[in-house]
Amino acid sequence: MKNFQCADCGKWYGWKESLYNHRNYECGKERQFACPQCPYRASRKGSLKTHLFTQHAKGTRRTVIAAMFA
Repeated sequence: MKNFQCADCGKWYGWKESLYNHRNYECGKERQFACPQCPYRASRKGSLKTHLFTQHAKGTRRTVIAAMFA
């Protein structure tokens, strides 16, 4: 059951923390984490890491992480 609603966009969440994260990182904000290899942008760093591993993994995990923070 989803008990927490965003006052700005109306999206519902089951956890208060999820609503907090939505309000601080997503709602009405431009995606702040840019992929260094393509136009993809993510609202959370973890989503960008997942994107890099699944879309651009050419070598070791360490190589991809190093490219992300270069």
